Amino acid sequence: MKVFKFNPETGQRGEQIDSVKRISWTDASVKYLIDSEQVEPVDLVLPKATKNERWIAHCDAGVTDKEGNFVSYLRDEWVCFCQGEVRYGQGPGVWEWIVLPPRGLLQDLV
Repeated sequence: MKVFKFNPETGQRGEQIDSVKRISWTDASVKYLIDSEQVEPVDLVLPKATKNERWIAHCDAGVTDKEGNFVSYLRDEWVCFCQGEVRYGQGPGVWEWIVLPPRGLLQDLV
């Protein structure tokens, strides 16, 4: 899975910075944490959803290693990656993009 820089001010995907295993888990969405008043609002622009593309900012995401440990994909900068095509029911597939904030940002806003 390709990992790209992400500009939270414009909602633009930047250059590829890494390649990692496909995610196996995500944590709560940033919107949920803000709406439930668990963190202060974050300045963030997400690209608009389209018929076949959806963007979600999560507070964390990553992979589970062979020993069952969660390995986070958080970085020191905003990043994004496509977890692949997801199907909801019988409808057409949607390419789901995940945006992750810099490591520690949400903890600093609690």
